[in-house]
Amino acid sequence: MPRLDALLACQSFFSQGRSAVSPKRLVQLAAERGYTAVGLADWCSVAGAVELCDHAKAAGVRAVVGTTLPIVFPATGRTPEMTFPVVLLAKSREGYATLCELITVVNLQHPAGLPLRLLKEVGGQNQDHLVCLTGGRAGCPTVLGERREIAQAAALLRTLRSIFPFALYVQQ
Repeated sequence: MPRLDALLACQSFFSQGRSAVSPKRLVQLAAERGYTAVGLADWCSVAGAVELCDHAKAAGVRAVVGTTLPIVFPATGRTPEMTFPVVLLAKSREGYATLCELITVVNLQHPAGLPLRLLKEVGGQNQDHLVCLTGGRAGCPTVLGERREIAQAAALLRTLRSIFPFALYVQQ
């Protein structure tokens, strides 16, 4: 099986109770294990980005800055409104600015989760600057798949693909 060169979607102690690891330690662990890149995707935050970038540069590891955001998918038919995390990774400075904008909207206006329509508006305008990961074990494909709601999972994935047509990746 081919080896993965990057650790993406790591969380640090900047995720407020979701991890106890510093960005520095994440870089150390990635370098020790031979990874070429480490991605930090803290919950509704990019507060660890500077520390990650500084230590990654010193260790010769590429830093990937991102965030994990709760996205509120609207109710459709009999399906109720659902909230699932997605990981957004910045591909450029414009992508980083978009992450900051989305985080601000979540923290100030929508603490329960970013409405999908706002992700479409902001993410769609900046799709060349962002990569979207489906949120791992708590993401919509995994959760809905475990519930055997395959059609609903497929519908949500189509929606995400419409926003990020060439930059959507399903996490396991």
